[in-house]
Amino acid sequence: MKRELQQKRILLAKRLFMAESSMHQAAELARFTKSNDIGRLRDVFAPIMAGICVVYARPFLRADGLGPIHEKYARLDEPKLQDTHNDLIRNRHHFYAHRDFLKTRALEPVSGTLRDMHTVHLFFDGRGSYTAATQEPMYRDINIPDIIRLAEFQRQRIAVERHKV
Repeated sequence: MKRELQQKRILLAKRLFMAESSMHQAAELARFTKSNDIGRLRDVFAPIMAGICVVYARPFLRADGLGPIHEKYARLDEPKLQDTHNDLIRNRHHFYAHRDFLKTRALEPVSGTLRDMHTVHLFFDGRGSYTAATQEPMYRDINIPDIIRLAEFQRQRIAVERHKV
């Protein structure tokens, strides 16, 4: 019984350490994005946001034997932090985990009609060659300073619990 309890504490400590590390990485990547004005570089911003979303969401979705952190970390008292958390998790799911590249649809903001979010256009030159162009969605409603604040808040409260283990 004592050994089993010790194993549970070790697993919890590892889970919390990895969650704390993920929050630190998400905050640092967001800081880098902000300090280097990456938002204006579309081809760089999208993959960096993917990294932020995936790294932030990892502790909530772990399937590697450590398991996810307690669901209390997905509940935040401050509405802006809760909205930012929800945006990061939703974007992780929508853009990277559960998307069908050619079938994802969204409402076009001006006309209100459905359109493809991810498009690949091929332009044939008639001589057997072609060029390609892609259109992928940009992130909306994501504020880098809010991400930094959320990730740091999560890191600090996870650290408090980790030090109690």
